[in-house]
Amino acid sequence: MAKKRVHEIAKAQGLTSKELLAKLKAAGVEAKAAQSSVEESDALAALKGSGDGASATATATKPAAKQASAKTAEPAKAKAEAAPKGEAKPAGGDGAAAPAKKASPAKAAAPGEEGPADGEEIDQRQGINHYGFLVDNVERTLSRLDSSLQRGDTPQNGRPAEMRILDPWGNKVDLSARGFLGREEKKLPGVRYVVVQTATPERAAEFYKSVFELREIGNASDGSLRLSDGDITLELTKKQSIEKPGIQYFGFQVKDWSQAKSRFKEIGLELPEPKPGKTEVQLNDPEGNLFSVSEKGWQ
Repeated sequence: MAKKRVHEIAKAQGLTSKELLAKLKAAGVEAKAAQSSVEESDALAALKGSGDGASATATATKPAAKQASAKTAEPAKAKAEAAPKGEAKPAGGDGAAAPAKKASPAKAAAPGEEGPADGEEIDQRQGINHYGFLVDNVERTLSRLDSSLQRGDTPQNGRPAEMRILDPWGNKVDLSARGFLGREEKKLPGVRYVVVQTATPERAAEFYKSVFELREIGNASDGSLRLSDGDITLELTKKQSIEKPGIQYFGFQVKDWSQAKSRFKEIGLELPEPKPGKTEVQLNDPEGNLFSVSEKGWQ
């Protein structure tokens, strides 16, 4: 049997993710959260050993994550669907955004590093380690870059991107003209906001405007700048929200808040209402990664 997410197996067996995680732990099967992947056969064996009578075959279930964003490789629902009961915690604060002309966040690894042929990243450190842009023409985009910028292999060892570069601040940025796994539809929920920390927001803004043709749509008194391609907002800020610099977090725009609350509730989580005067809430996924949810968006 192939690997499946804990929450998928739990749903098929009529259990909560929390219950299945406890049984996996008791059986010595490593799984930290509902979005962790385990061998389905190991999970069923753990259930059978615990006296739950799980059958040798599990009912096929739909993958939890659905659509992505307009030009973004969607990590979206994966974060929301992954948390064990009660683990999504409001983080407070109102976010800001960021992607370029045809952009898309979600992946990790350094230029030239070799990843598995299925596109999985070899760099498995926790967190978001890179983001990407959907462009009209990769070579034309590369021609706008300083020749001193580090570039990865092309094609990129089986990953969806056709090229990876390091921007002047060391951020890993993927480029693709063919799309990221075909997930460029403009449906909601979807990733619509990316926040990148940099010591020089103005210089970074000029880079992303000149290379990816983003336009500036706003600024804040702390020097933060917002750029957009019309669909996704990229926020460049000096503020560091997590321990490492670079990409800090991303935001999901939902079409209907009440529906989003219901989906959170289905997996044992609570989606709180935005505070007065705010248009988003910030949460942490089961592994502590920060993300935002908004119905209004960040344009």
